[in-house]
Amino acid sequence: MRRWARIGQNRGVPAEEKPKPIPGSVATVRILGVPVRLHFTFVLLLVFLVFIGVGQRQSGVSTAVYVLALFASVLLHELGHALVARRYGIVTIEIVMFPIGGVSRPERAPKANEELWIGTSPHDSAVANMFNDLLKSARLWQILDSLQ
Repeated sequence: MRRWARIGQNRGVPAEEKPKPIPGSVATVRILGVPVRLHFTFVLLLVFLVFIGVGQRQSGVSTAVYVLALFASVLLHELGHALVARRYGIVTIEIVMFPIGGVSRPERAPKANEELWIGTSPHDSAVANMFNDLLKSARLWQILDSLQ
């Protein structure tokens, strides 16, 4: 006989089959009830960006703003996926931040019409676009500043 996971934690998934987090996470924080994990390679990317920024005589403040804007835009994008999935009753197991972007892991595969909205909605987010524009502007400013 199978034991089922507690209510509200991976509903409908047997306790033995409860999904495990992606290995390599070094930090976890919950945002809107979703565990957000930083993969160790993402932390290495942040350290690399700070090192490069300071090495190119960028101010510490501009480098910090650049790194925080990068992190915030990717995180907002993934939270957009998670919140739209929640609207359809799909629990997000975790969001993992990698150097190439974030990954939202849903509890179950969405239906076709759900997948359309879950996959496209964060791309229309005005807040995510604002951070993306800020990130591009900061990078452009750094490039122009280095040419002088």
